[in-house]
Amino acid sequence: MRTGLAIIFTICILLSVPICLSAYDGASDKQEELYLPHNATSVPNEYADSKPIWLAYPPAIKNKIPEITCPDDIDGQTAGALKGIFSVSSTKQVCFSQGNLQYRAATDEWRFAENQYEFVGSNNHFAARNYNNWIDLFAWGTSGWSGGVPCYQPWSNCNKPESYYISYNPDNSMTGLFAEADWGYHNAITNGGKLPHCWRVLTSNEVAYLLKFRTNAAMLHAIGTVNNVCGLILLPDKWTLPSGFSFTTNPINYKTNTYTIAEWKVMEQAGAVFLPAAEFVEYDSNDDAFYFRDAYDYGFYHTASPSNEYINCLFFSVSDITTKSCKRYDRYSVRLVQEAKEQDITPHPIEEQITTDDICFTPFYTFMGHDYPIPSIEGVNDMVKYILEYRDYYNCKTYLHHLNIAPFSNTTLVETACDNYTWYGRVYYESGTYTHTEINSFGCNDTITLQLTILPSYKTEFEEMIPYTWEGSQYDKPGDYTRTFPAENGCDSVVTLHLIENNVKASITAGEYCADDSVFDFTINLTSGKITRTEFRFPSSRFPELQAAPDTIIIYDGNTISIPLPAVTRAGEYFIEAEFFYHDILVGSDKQPLILKYPSSVLEQNWSDFIAVLTPEYNGNYSFAEFQWYKNGEPIPGETHSYIYNIIEPGALYSVLLTDYLGITIMSCELEAENKDDITAYPTLVKRREIIHINTSCRVTISIYNTSGTLIGITQSSSSQDDSFDIAAPSQSGIYIMQIESDNNTRRTIKIIVE
Repeated sequence: MRTGLAIIFTICILLSVPICLSAYDGASDKQEELYLPHNATSVPNEYADSKPIWLAYPPAIKNKIPEITCPDDIDGQTAGALKGIFSVSSTKQVCFSQGNLQYRAATDEWRFAENQYEFVGSNNHFAARNYNNWIDLFAWGTSGWSGGVPCYQPWSNCNKPESYYISYNPDNSMTGLFAEADWGYHNAITNGGKLPHCWRVLTSNEVAYLLKFRTNAAMLHAIGTVNNVCGLILLPDKWTLPSGFSFTTNPINYKTNTYTIAEWKVMEQAGAVFLPAAEFVEYDSNDDAFYFRDAYDYGFYHTASPSNEYINCLFFSVSDITTKSCKRYDRYSVRLVQEAKEQDITPHPIEEQITTDDICFTPFYTFMGHDYPIPSIEGVNDMVKYILEYRDYYNCKTYLHHLNIAPFSNTTLVETACDNYTWYGRVYYESGTYTHTEINSFGCNDTITLQLTILPSYKTEFEEMIPYTWEGSQYDKPGDYTRTFPAENGCDSVVTLHLIENNVKASITAGEYCADDSVFDFTINLTSGKITRTEFRFPSSRFPELQAAPDTIIIYDGNTISIPLPAVTRAGEYFIEAEFFYHDILVGSDKQPLILKYPSSVLEQNWSDFIAVLTPEYNGNYSFAEFQWYKNGEPIPGETHSYIYNIIEPGALYSVLLTDYLGITIMSCELEAENKDDITAYPTLVKRREIIHINTSCRVTISIYNTSGTLIGITQSSSSQDDSFDIAAPSQSGIYIMQIESDNNTRRTIKIIVE
């Protein structure tokens, strides 16, 4: 058994509303209810007992005088219109919406503000395609209907007027063929009738008539304040000021006409309309950006009328209330209106239309342009019948739609399988929920749902070398061997052993490194066989830092290895040993020398023409007996001292082959020469007591020695001398060494010849 559905829907557009006669007795003096209940409560197979819902008015209103009214739906729900009636031409009157138009992009939803004085404010600056909050400032013609323009979405922010030309013509207005560009005409307002084509904006001529040409126009508008919000107050054609209230048509400022929320409710009930100064968004061509302007005392409202590349808008401030030219791309407020017309109180008979449709079950069914929920019929084995009713009060028509719904089934199958599962010709390898549909005898889809769990049957492979013992059996020949083991989940596990012959030929390649390197690298050379691990040791007694734990190994699984070098490691000749393993079996070994060269820090360049080997107290306690200098890898003939002088080339790489007192010869790492000419002395060939000029950028101490190493004298520059100063040459002829040392520890040695 099913219950007949009685669905009532009221359209929002106000037409000439007729009085519909009761189906029972329109001439009766009986005071009937406004809505008579549907009597279809039991409809097993037929519709014979089903009765429609009729609209009936009490007979007493049949002779009511026609009046002008704004739309209000018949079952008591508000349609978003205010009570006041306003003339916008000599033949046309409108009523205003309850508040400014708002939009939320994330849900594509339009609504009116709950109160006339409400507006969004600075959040309008964030308008975007997926913005999940309300905006109420819009560029012109951005209803969401393209109309042949690039920018038509409510969040559009194009900055060219031609981007908003409807059908690419600047003279096209939001009326007639292009009315869909109007926000209220194109869209359904959730609290304004929920249908498109219910609302619109005024034209500029209508605004002008409203403000200037209707009867007593000058007395029916003024600026004012409601709930601390500045705005424009519009009074209806038939205005009676509520008792105890005041209204000034020539106010000094917005505070002259001030109303609290409670006071405004009284004004609103009397028909007053309030347009808040809801701020605006303006394009700044200097910054090429849109900015939100919180101008609380300026109001901008769109009209439907263009003006060449501009549009006409309603503007008000303390000093002016008028229409003016505005930019199409700046975002202003929108207040919508509906036309008010006379009611037709002539009684009309109700016309009934009956239609039938056979369908498969669907959660929603579209009837007369709207979606209606259908109760579930799952588990029913035969056709189910419903009645949908649509009552058109404006045309006195009742539409009865007989709906025959074919049944369907939903079946769930739970299965568990190893590795894969075949269902309706398809192989599934992963756990999950899958569906399959089939056509039943009524021509509708039955759905089968498979809840599938796939368990793995593990497949494992490993490799070993012969001979090998596996599960108690000895294997001496290369090949692949397989065993199957039962698993706890009920799926077998398959293990495959790959046995190989492993004739390993491997070695390592070491090299030369600096003792101050952080790591040193070497290569494993595998020419045949397989290795899975390499262990390294450093047996040399001269490598105590890596010798501290002789049994410590480094495990390696690749071809090139980098080993950290301890910071205290000394230069010298070492050995590195490598043992190669296949799993845990030793399959080979190698031993190679490792040379750690003296670090470049044993050398120091003090000036551009002088590089020396530091003494033990400065070079890490190394002592050397012999020296051979190298430049860019080539020996420098004759340079066998602990220093080189006057042959330095900036940018060249210098090193020295050093022999210690044990006869061990090891090269130093290279030092790149620099240009360090920040201390100079001239001339260096002088007469006795001749002046020598010293150029320096800092304070220095000058020590002069003779060739025997005896200190002849010390001179220190003054702290105020930062460029140059002079000293006198020694008084005796001979060769002298001038050593200059700065406060920043820069040192330089210069040979002086005194004639």
